[in-house]
Amino acid sequence: MIASVAALLEHATDLQALTLWQPWAWAVATPEVGKDVENRGWEPPPSALGRPLAIHAGLTYDADSAASIAEELGVRVPGKAQCVRGAVVAVAVLARAEAQSRSRWWVPGNVAWCLAGTVTLPRPVPCKGAQGLWRLPPEVLAQVRTQVLEALAPVAPTRVSGRVHGGSSRGGPAVVTGAVTIRGGQVVPCEDCRRPILGYGPGPHRHGGYLLARGMGAPGGGPWPTCGHGECYRMSCLGKPEAPPCCASAEGSAA
Repeated sequence: MIASVAALLEHATDLQALTLWQPWAWAVATPEVGKDVENRGWEPPPSALGRPLAIHAGLTYDADSAASIAEELGVRVPGKAQCVRGAVVAVAVLARAEAQSRSRWWVPGNVAWCLAGTVTLPRPVPCKGAQGLWRLPPEVLAQVRTQVLEALAPVAPTRVSGRVHGGSSRGGPAVVTGAVTIRGGQVVPCEDCRRPILGYGPGPHRHGGYLLARGMGAPGGGPWPTCGHGECYRMSCLGKPEAPPCCASAEGSAA
């Protein structure tokens, strides 16, 4: 069983790091992308296995790799100006090293450094990188450890017998669903599909576009639409095309 990043870091006196070009570090640190293998031409030392590994975003940005990730996964990859560089962005457990891997991220001919339990830092910690495995300076380790422990700290649910109570800065009451309190919203039916969702404020409550549809046909035949920026439309909760974020406001105002 692999210990969690928090358990391994809580009393650690040092932390090894690995510098990745962008957007590869972004792919590791972004849960929706979920890069769980780092490809290297060499095996990690046995002492590094089962230990936490800091993911450091280097200064180099690989535009060709960014285009490849976007094409393969159908996701928007941040450009050079939007990517964090020169900072620690995540911590993962280096679970094992494999000559072959079933991960979609493994490149044949490389050693798969298998990552598990990745924790993304809410505030990337600036730090100079290096080649190979290297150790974080003590002051950087302290900042990284604090953020990891804060991110994984357990939050005890509030138990209330079906009552709405409290308030929040978002302008709504706290909603109690069973044993869990959701602050700042209300459980309402989606105005499109009528399934319950968490809504805020007096405006219309909808799921909105939440699924990126690629390689699908639009209702009634024809290709799935794209906007003027070349972005694929999302699929609404009713299976209908819905404008991506870059054009949603414009289409809403036109309607």
